[in-house]
This record gives sequence, C-alpha cells and structure tokens, in this order.
Amino acid sequence: LEKSLTVADEPASRMALANLYAKNGEYRSAAGQYKEVCKKDSNNLEARRRLIELSLKLEDYAYAQETALDLADRERCVENFESLAAISIKLSNYPAAVRAFEEASTLAPKDVELHKKLESTLKLWSFDLAKKGKHDESLGVQAR
Repeated sequence: LEKSLTVADEPASRMALANLYAKNGEYRSAAGQYKEVCKKDSNNLEARRRLIELSLKLEDYAYAQETALDLADRERCVENFESLAAISIKLSNYPAAVRAFEEASTLAPKDVELHKKLESTLKLWSFDLAKKGKHDESLGVQAR
C-alpha cells in the first residue's frame, strides 16, 4: 500500500494503510495517515473519528479534543458532543465539557442520561473551583 501511494495518493489508500498500521499497533504511523486523509479530504469524518480514537490511545488528549471539536463542528450529533465532553473532562477542561453536554442536550432534550452527565460535570467543575479556592465561582457553577 505504501508503494501505491507513490503512484496514486488517494484517501482510500491512506485509510486502508492507516487501518493496517492501527491493527499492528503502530498508532503513530496510523495517526499520520489519518492526518493526511483529513488534509486532502476535509469532509472525511471517519478519518477524524479514527484519529480521535488513536489520539486517545496515544494519550494525546489535547489533539483528541481539537479533532473532536472540529468533528462536532462538521457533524452536529449527540455522539460527537459526548465524545468531545469526555475528552474535555480528561483534560479537566470542565467549561468545554459543560458546553459540549449542553450542545448534546439541545439535540436530544429528552435524554435523561445526558442531563445526568451534564449535572455530574457541573459538580466536578464546582468541586475543582472550590479546591482552587475560587469559592464564588464554584457557587456560580452550582447555581446553573
């Protein structure tokens, strides 16, 4: 497949190569191929999803968050916002997680589990602020 890219550098070939790299545990190589696909085909959402998965495996949470935000902007669905929220929580970026859960909740207003996740994240954020001595801000988050 690598040789075929020298002849015809197509996103489908890169996706196949990336999949092989990932199956063999070569996550950095796979991520590099998915990044190339995203550059050449900005509408390839599957490449972005897989890039997020690999970034999480590589513990590159900042890049995973950046890619998840881009994916959520391109495809507004509950799953993408939940993924963005989960990554934001890993980074202790509670404001971003709350925004993502709020966006997801607007898309699925009757989803009780989403509302529970939002409430839980607000509590985490409030606790984090209190721990940092930001009691007024903590109270403001609790009041939401």
